[in-house]
Amino acid sequence: MNPETPRRTAIVLDRSGSMEGAPIRQARKAIEACLATLTENDSFALIAFNDSVESMSPALLSGTRTNRDKARGFLDHVDARVEPNWPRDSSRPHACSMAVATC
Repeated sequence: MNPETPRRTAIVLDRSGSMEGAPIRQARKAIEACLATLTENDSFALIAFNDSVESMSPALLSGTRTNRDKARGFLDHVDARVEPNWPRDSSRPHACSMAVATC
């Protein structure tokens, strides 16, 4: 990919109960690092999911400083959610679950 070519990036964050504690903090930190690389020519989407999906915006946003700051605000309010009636197995190791796709 040519470094001059604008990037279109979708960042998807798992906020299920298994992400509670350190895993969600690590994922937020990684997302913030991704956001820091965006330029005004790039566009991005930020999506959080567990048993439901929440998108920061219905469409891709330009990578302006203002939109990246809004994304950080969105991330500040994304917490791991334990789904009702979902068995919690504390013996399972936790994984950091986040996906980034750039087109």
